[in-house]
Order: sequence, then C-alpha cells, then structure tokens
Amino acid sequence: MDISFCFKSVSDELIARQTSHQMNTQIHAFVEEFPEWETASLIIVGIPVGENGENTTQSIRKALYQMARTQYDAHIVDVGDIWLKQNQEKDIEQIVYVLETFLQANKTIILIGGDKTLLLPQYIAYQKMDAPINIACIDAKLDIEEDYHLTPSSVMRKVLFHEPFYLNHFTVLGLQVHWVSEKQRQLIDDLRFEYLRLSEIREDFRQTEAVLRWSNLVCLDMSAVRYADAPATLFPNPVGFTLEEACRISRYAGISDLVRTFSITNVDWVKDSHRQTVYAAALNIWYFLDGYSSRWYERVDIKSHNLIQYHVVSDALFMPITFYKHPISERWWIQLPEDSLRFVSNPNDLLVPCTEKDYYNALEGTIPKRWWNALYKIKNQ
Repeated sequence: MDISFCFKSVSDELIARQTSHQMNTQIHAFVEEFPEWETASLIIVGIPVGENGENTTQSIRKALYQMARTQYDAHIVDVGDIWLKQNQEKDIEQIVYVLETFLQANKTIILIGGDKTLLLPQYIAYQKMDAPINIACIDAKLDIEEDYHLTPSSVMRKVLFHEPFYLNHFTVLGLQVHWVSEKQRQLIDDLRFEYLRLSEIREDFRQTEAVLRWSNLVCLDMSAVRYADAPATLFPNPVGFTLEEACRISRYAGISDLVRTFSITNVDWVKDSHRQTVYAAALNIWYFLDGYSSRWYERVDIKSHNLIQYHVVSDALFMPITFYKHPISERWWIQLPEDSLRFVSNPNDLLVPCTEKDYYNALEGTIPKRWWNALYKIKNQ
C-alpha cells in the first residue's frame, strides 16, 4: 500500500555523516526515496504538532541518529513526519489512518513529537483493530479534566469514555498525588483501572515491567521526568523519574512483545537551548529499541507445564492463590480463580502479570489490586 503521500521527508543532514557504529546507518530514513516499510520490523513516525513541531521531531532524530547501533540489526525505517494541517479534527483522521495502516500490517511503531492529545488517535487506531487494548501512560498527572474540547488535560477522559469501548486495562505509571484530586483518583478506581505512584514504583521497580508486559500502547510524557534531567517540557516538573529510571521503563516497554506503539511527547523545543531534553527523549527511544532487540517470545502455557507453580494457602486469604514463574525469564503471573474459566476461551487468559514481591505479599495475606480489577472485568464483560 502506498502511503508515501502522508509524509514529508527528513533532512538529508541526518545521514550526511555516516559511520558504521551509528544509528543513522541502521535506520532507513525517508530522505529522497520513501522506504520499503512493508518489510520493516519497526517504523519511526514524526508528529510535528504546533509551530515548532518539525524542529522538535528533527532534533530528536538528530540526537538518536548519532547514538550507537543496537545489538540486534532490526529493520528500522523512518518514514518522516506526517503532513498535518494544524486542524485538530483532520489531523486526528490523518494520524489514525497512518497508524491503522501500520498496525494492520503488524508493525511496531515509535511516535515522536506532539503533546498528550496524541493518545486519542492512537486509541482510535486500535479500536479499528476490533480487539481489547491495554494502555500504559508514564505520566505524573491524570489528564481527565471535564472539557468539551480535546486538550492535553482532558485527553485521558476522552479515551476512557470513547465509543466503541475496547479499553481492557489502563494504567498510569509515576503518578504524583499532589497534582491529582481525590475525585480524579476515585474515577480511576471506579472504572477498575490502575495507577502506580512514583513512590510505589521506587519501592518495587519491577512493577513497571509487569504492567508493560501486557500493554499494547505505551505513552511516555517527558514531563514525567524530573526537571533536572528534562527541563524543556510543556509542563516542567521538579519531581519525577530520573532519566535513568525513565530509560529503564522504556526498555521494559521495548522488551514486551505486546507493545505495538510507543510514543514520546511533550518536548518543548523552544525552551531546549542546550538540547538536553531532546537528547533525553532520544535516549528513551534508544532504550526502547534496545529492549526490542532483546524481545524473547516466551511460551506461557498452563497446560504444557512449562511454568513453575507456587500455591499460596493462608488463613489470611479467602481462597488458595496460584502463582506461576517462568524458569528462564523469571517473570511472574498470578492466576484468576479457576471458576472464571467459563468467561474465557483460553485458560492462559486467566494469568495476570505480577512480580515476585506480589507472591511474598500474598503469603502475608495481600492480593495485588491488578488481580481484583482483572477478576471484576472478566466476570462483568
């Protein structure tokens, strides 16, 4: 399918000086000839929103292209920036069309540029796939303000209540409660979705891996990274993830074989005089690519007995709980009750990703909230 008319090329200076160890020799960019994206594993798409949108996407590319090649020679193409008319409704339609095309072809997509409103067209593109979707947003806020118009502060609400409803699970990683009202948190709880506070993640960082392991769409708002590491964002934040922590999360997203879209948003190119934030964004993309090169499509099957079982029986629990651990990757799952089998077609659908700490918490009588939410949804779908 020819979709080259949707894109404008990148600057030829990005590939002018190529060395064998740099990313600009690994990425096939749209400079003069549109790349053969049909054979690619990963596709980079620029979203040049706003007056300085093109400067933002090109600067992130420039930083990324100078970095070292990843260990695995994945076929990566950069199709350039989407042609946008700076009309929100028409631009959303254009972005949805492009993403739907790539998703239908089973590609993994990296989106650079734009603001938080990019979450909505991504979700709509997944809706057209006619399958449940799990979303993870790395963000300090809950953008669920009541607003008729689509804005960065209302985009999550637009997604949560968008019809038709395909949203299976929604998680915010790195929430900071001093930016969030009790009413907003209660709404997430009522919908049986999840948020992990920044402090909770730092107590057990592997929680982020468990969430991202069953996510399809991952959005990284650079405002979730602290100001000292990413000062030029649309919402500078003195508290947040360190750059090292954000890159670790991005690598987890890359490793997850369910993640199909990964976006980096909210870089304010005008404020980024030293290009510190641009390089921080590029570094997160690099670690996503590094994680992608380490993807290992582990076979998780209860019936084949390729997992180690742990049965927890405790007076503090109302019923026995079964955990599973993969002997090679050492990833953990917790199983929903077996009587839930009547709600699913595959027994493996009863497995909910978790961490080793969740297992030890169960020994003390505490079951993870993700288990309760999954149980509620599977019985009320």
